[in-house]
Amino acid sequence: MGFLGIGGTVSGREAAVAGSKIKVKVLLGSPGLLDRQVNYLSLDSMLEFSRFLGRKKLAAKSFPEYFLDEAVKAVIAALEANHRYVTSGEMTILVKMEPRSVAAEFFGSPLHAWATYLSDESSPGLATIRFSPDKSFLKRFIENESVLEQLFVHELQHHADVAFSVIGDAVSKRSKELLEGRRLSYGGWIAMLEILEIRNEGLAAFASLPTSSSGVATGIFCFFFQSAREFTGMFEKIPRMSREQLSQQHKAFFHVRDYLVGATMATTILARRLLAKGVKAYIKPEGGNEWFPIDRIREHYGTGRLYMTALQKQGNSISPEAIGQFQATILEGKEIIAELQGHSHLKFLSEYEEACRELGVAPIMSREIYNAVKLECHRNFIGMLHKAGIPPDAALR
Repeated sequence: MGFLGIGGTVSGREAAVAGSKIKVKVLLGSPGLLDRQVNYLSLDSMLEFSRFLGRKKLAAKSFPEYFLDEAVKAVIAALEANHRYVTSGEMTILVKMEPRSVAAEFFGSPLHAWATYLSDESSPGLATIRFSPDKSFLKRFIENESVLEQLFVHELQHHADVAFSVIGDAVSKRSKELLEGRRLSYGGWIAMLEILEIRNEGLAAFASLPTSSSGVATGIFCFFFQSAREFTGMFEKIPRMSREQLSQQHKAFFHVRDYLVGATMATTILARRLLAKGVKAYIKPEGGNEWFPIDRIREHYGTGRLYMTALQKQGNSISPEAIGQFQATILEGKEIIAELQGHSHLKFLSEYEEACRELGVAPIMSREIYNAVKLECHRNFIGMLHKAGIPPDAALR
């Protein structure tokens, strides 16, 4: 373990996971990046930062080293808690910290707006994560350090998805071939792409929502119903959008909601299993003060934001029973991810709809909606080809 230095300036951190051939490297793409972002903090955040340094007994100049060290620990904690992220006997997890201006094109999620996973088929033992620790992220970090582990769990879930599942890539590749061969409408392609993204980003967001190395620091899953309903409403408009509108909405509207919609669907699957197995979990609407037993989920499902946890406090403490229930919840969540790992977006939709049926709630997205949108796109496409004098058998039937 050690720091990497250039001209006396700390530029990175390197460590090996004990008892393995797994290396973790965290590199600063710009000297002084962390120092600059600290200087950009607001006055209130700067005061909180000063209190943070006091609690940690750190000098301000030591913060970059501390942050890099914590980043390495967070990656290792994520790997140790989720063995499916270890995809090779010899692995290197490379985290490149860069200014937002360099990596801005990769960001957009409300949950994880600071990082992206980059896949490299030629290097299966390499997981590269680009990360922008801007002032917004640093503010969250000094409030709750577990946000680092949460972020890396999200991106490493993408790494595992790419390593263990070829279905998503196969679907994307085939759809692009059909699109280029004028056998699939652009709207149909966008519809398929968005449902794929719901599955991919949703599972990653779901995996990271309750993350903490201590096991009890967060422990809360969320249902993001407002974002989900906005997504579905716009999704049903896809057949009536121009290609230019679709491209714009994919980047500006759908992408920032894929995470939240998918996480809501995965959390619904989890709620169904917890209820079936008798795990003592609880739900609470946003803004409410009371936690209700999970068997009352149908009363609150579908509007605003809903929280779910198995960590019920007794006064200021958490009982051993509650911690046990929480651990059962996390294990169940990992099983869901493992089961869906090698399956397509359609399997994800089917599992979600089945969970809704058993819970007695109305789904916010379904295969019926998906198929109806694709069919309307296809009919519009056939009509366009007919007007252009192109034989209908040139289109996907």
